[in-house]
Amino acid sequence: MTEERKGWHRHPNGGGLVQDTAFVADTAFVGEGAQVYGNATVRDHAKIYDNVKIFGNATICGNAQIHGDMQIGGDAEIGGDAVLSGDAKFGGDTVIRFTRL
Repeated sequence: MTEERKGWHRHPNGGGLVQDTAFVADTAFVGEGAQVYGNATVRDHAKIYDNVKIFGNATICGNAQIHGDMQIGGDAEIGGDAVLSGDAKFGGDTVIRFTRL
């Protein structure tokens, strides 16, 4: 585990870093290498793994799963049953929602 930073804490479900200004629900998962900061929100049963960074005013919700080296910021919203992986960067007013049929 990396040294703790002032104004940050480890999320109890996964051990990832969360800045005190961000909100992560207890039902969400933030993996050990992931970070949530700024005014970002991770809620519901969303899961972020690997080296994912969620920041700005971004919201990850529903059953969304984010993997890899993703960077999601701005006012982006990822929700539903979306599963994203790779090295992509999302920002601005991006909205991604997938529903299983």
